[in-house]
Amino acid sequence: MKLSNIVKLFLVGLAIVLTSSILVWRYFRQPDMLIASFEDCVAAGYPILESYPEQCNTPDGRHFVRQISPIESPEK
Repeated sequence: MKLSNIVKLFLVGLAIVLTSSILVWRYFRQPDMLIASFEDCVAAGYPILESYPEQCNTPDGRHFVRQISPIESPEK
């Protein structure tokens, strides 16, 4: 067997191992299911949209809106 064939075989094997490792890691990693509120989303470091009220989106597509209590208007 030529040295170049051995190198090619090694690189193909390495690519298979790396691809398999990435797929297994993505499958078994813990999902962000612990995020259940706007505050949790912000604490996890996800981006806050510049809107009113503020909004936060997770990478898996969940969307949280900051709960704002109504402002009481002063009575005259």
